[in-house]
Amino acid sequence: HRLLTSNYPLLPKVCALTDTDRRKRPVPWWRSSTSVCGPTRLPCGSSRCVWSGSAPVLPPPSCCEHRPVYTTGLRGGAYPDTELHRLRLLGADVERSNRGGLITFHGPGQIVVYPILDLTRFRKSIRWYVSQLEFTIIALCRKFGVNATTSEHTGVWVGERKICAIGVHCSRYITSHGVALNCNTDLSWFSHIVPCGVVGKGVTSLSAELSRDVGVAEVVPHLLTCFSEVFDCQLTNGSAELWGEGGA
Repeated sequence: HRLLTSNYPLLPKVCALTDTDRRKRPVPWWRSSTSVCGPTRLPCGSSRCVWSGSAPVLPPPSCCEHRPVYTTGLRGGAYPDTELHRLRLLGADVERSNRGGLITFHGPGQIVVYPILDLTRFRKSIRWYVSQLEFTIIALCRKFGVNATTSEHTGVWVGERKICAIGVHCSRYITSHGVALNCNTDLSWFSHIVPCGVVGKGVTSLSAELSRDVGVAEVVPHLLTCFSEVFDCQLTNGSAELWGEGGA
């Protein structure tokens, strides 16, 4: 899978998605026996998290672009094997995860962001953390001229259409998983599920809202800026990488 930014050690070897790769049956970017998850080897509470005055200084969250995969969360119990098999027949992988929420889709044209934070350095509240993630994406959308908001449902919405899904896990106030923002995603993948279990709502992307192609490479720098502003932190950039289509 395509790793857009990373400052985390011990990552598996990854490579950029080519057009040929996008048509192949996917393999999860980071696989465990039960879940697809972000790099979790280095929580922010480690020695890599330092302070400048009152603001924490930390590596930028890893931003990834997955091959097609449906992931399920903890809420609602296990999905029937027949349903998971139906989704695999579409050409996507299906993985169970330990994040909150229900089923969603990840794939090319979507930025999946994995912030790994020690909330004791910010605020010991998962609800606050989720709200900060929502505010980050809302601020990003506004930079592109898209009027996005929150709703009674978790995530970020443009009207009745979800543009960004949020599903997190928190253990001893160390966060994992994160957000999935649709940039120029093929939205037809979502038609095979009820995204996040929210009935009667649609999905959208930055490209759909702006009527132009908005790729992940264009969005990532703005996303990291909004993240640092909303979380009032400084992001190091010494080893951050932006992987293009020809990267390795």
